[in-house]
Amino acid sequence: MILLQSPVWGPTTCRIPRLVLTGYARSALHHDAILAMGVWGISMVLKEDGGVVVIARDKIAGDPLVAGLARFTADGKLDETFGKNGVLVHYLIRSKLIEQPVRSPDVAGNEWRNRMMESRSQVVSSSSWLYLFETRSLLGSPGPGVVARFLPNGIWDKDFGEGGLALVAPSDPAELAVILRSLTVLSDSAIAMCGNVIDAAGRSRGLIARYLKSGQPDESFGDKGFVFIDPPQAAPGVNVSLLFEGIAEGADSSIICVGHTLVYSSEYSDYGVIVHLDKAGAHMPSFNDGKPVEFSVSGHGDNFTCVAQQADNKIVAAGYAEILDVSPDQVEFLVARFNSDGTRDLSFAGRGWTTKAYKSGINYLRSMMLDNNLIVIAGTHDGLEIPVIVSFRT
Repeated sequence: MILLQSPVWGPTTCRIPRLVLTGYARSALHHDAILAMGVWGISMVLKEDGGVVVIARDKIAGDPLVAGLARFTADGKLDETFGKNGVLVHYLIRSKLIEQPVRSPDVAGNEWRNRMMESRSQVVSSSSWLYLFETRSLLGSPGPGVVARFLPNGIWDKDFGEGGLALVAPSDPAELAVILRSLTVLSDSAIAMCGNVIDAAGRSRGLIARYLKSGQPDESFGDKGFVFIDPPQAAPGVNVSLLFEGIAEGADSSIICVGHTLVYSSEYSDYGVIVHLDKAGAHMPSFNDGKPVEFSVSGHGDNFTCVAQQADNKIVAAGYAEILDVSPDQVEFLVARFNSDGTRDLSFAGRGWTTKAYKSGINYLRSMMLDNNLIVIAGTHDGLEIPVIVSFRT
């Protein structure tokens, strides 16, 4: 069974399609006005009993970070044993933490891209907890990234981090803004996160962090819990930023991270990036000789947002490919597969990668899962309007 990771929100309604493996809708979960204040970001997890936990991240005046949780039973009804009639709302951060705005740069003429980059929010689950990370670009303010943990009953775990919040903050004060874009729970119950950091000059570097299950940095990883990846060198006058958007645990407790560059010159372009680190935060020497893999296709602007490692150690990266020099904008789903040494797996689609579009326009990938011999991706078409699921054979 497949559950869309990006539910469909109307002004006051959340609708969650549930699909059987044939691709036909089995039922729909829905509820009106879980957060009447207006939803800013949303994600969900499917529980072992068939129920669904939805978490919505909200922004309202005076309280810039609000999390609303709702639990549905397998038949689509609110679970009355969860919170108050199935719903809980937590006020996590208040306005006194907000300072002067610093935000990642917009991409001129790419309104769809700016909207997607500013709408990321995520909940991930383990056997015991739910995690919500807060993406600083949503607030546009300097300061640490924030991770909150919730118990299975929806209660905010105040023993996690400092007073219930793990602050993701490098020790270098020059790194003004931490922007978290993905989080995963590791097999040892630690958490790994990725995103980027922005300094006072507006330069963006890739960020990978590893925290203990207590909510404190794992100082055995990288530089006291943090690894920074510099963007590639560019010609004079060309500004290059690096953003990580997807993270997963690999074999032998390694960490695999994917993202993309933003290259600003006379026009905008980008290409996908994959990094493979060992448990200590060092580059895996067997993966592209210990260097990041850069992925680009002529005529494309490529971006990876999700990653997973197969049982045979091949790495699947998915995201989107913008077709360059066409009008109106054309963006397609992108799936690529790499061998364990970082080279393209030419047995996949005959060239190591493939693209697919639901229809012409903006096809934006939101999530990916591996299901036996299938790669299943979920995304949206035309901004956030139409949910789409596509499967590829491995």
